[in-house]
Amino acid sequence: LRVATCVVQMSAGGDWEELLLGGHVDGCVTFQPLPDPVRNGIRAAALPCVMLGDNSDPEMPHIVVDDVTGSYSAARHLIALGHRRIGLYVHSTVKPHCSIQERFQGFEMAMTEEGLEPNFWHCPEDEMIALLTRGGGSRPTGLICYSDLESTLIGHAMWQYGLKIPNDLSLIGFNDKFATKYMTPPLTTVGFDANRIGTLGAEMIIRSLTGENSNGTPAPTSVQVKTQLIVRGSTAAPPRDA
Repeated sequence: LRVATCVVQMSAGGDWEELLLGGHVDGCVTFQPLPDPVRNGIRAAALPCVMLGDNSDPEMPHIVVDDVTGSYSAARHLIALGHRRIGLYVHSTVKPHCSIQERFQGFEMAMTEEGLEPNFWHCPEDEMIALLTRGGGSRPTGLICYSDLESTLIGHAMWQYGLKIPNDLSLIGFNDKFATKYMTPPLTTVGFDANRIGTLGAEMIIRSLTGENSNGTPAPTSVQVKTQLIVRGSTAAPPRDA
């Protein structure tokens, strides 16, 4: 079997057409949302394709992270510690993606269960930092970040302003990047098995080409990879004056 992993530039024209539609491969796996010309070309050629980390085309087989449960567990963790002013932060450079909606969905679910306001910000870091460092009783005491990158930016900014994690702000990331366990303090984060996504993607594209599982049952078209809340030192009870 000849399978292409789509890391080529997915524009309206270019090398992808010769690679994918020229009869060189039997199937493809993509790590990014497909532009309409690419998606239409793949569909017209009846080329099996599996999407990893994205479900923007429900007609294509896909493997995604269980973002709803991940963000829900993160919010429930902060609520259990006593936090009531909790927010979800996505950096302004993050493009629209199913994971944003699903992480907000899980966050909102946990907050509304407790009658709390699900604050959400999609903005540059300077705006988020200004909100977190201002005085008064309206700033959040707990923050869930879309990824570990936002958590790193926020954690560093708090240090620059003389504020401490988790004494002044409890911080949770997402993705469990390698360096998060070595941050000061180590970052509480939502992790998942990224290698598992790749393995499942390989298995799914093979099944898409053969049409069924080894036991003869129809091949699945949607798989979710479980998440795990990894509690470290960046979360604690909110300040008493909160």
